[in-house]
Amino acid sequence: MKYLGLDVLLMLNLGLIKTKIMSIVTIILNILLPPLPVLLKHGLGKTFLINVILTLIGWLPGVIHAFVVNK
Repeated sequence: MKYLGLDVLLMLNLGLIKTKIMSIVTIILNILLPPLPVLLKHGLGKTFLINVILTLIGWLPGVIHAFVVNK
């Protein structure tokens, strides 16, 4: 029984590690190429189009918008 509990705990810990890695990847993508993470999370739509326009106007507005919509 104790082994089963440890196994479940390890699986939960691996899930947390995966979540943290994905968060770091999202942050890096938000900074380097703002429309990409917006596209991956929201798909082709109004939010993506707004981000592309903001990024074309200036890189910083696109980055700020990407962080806001991807939280």
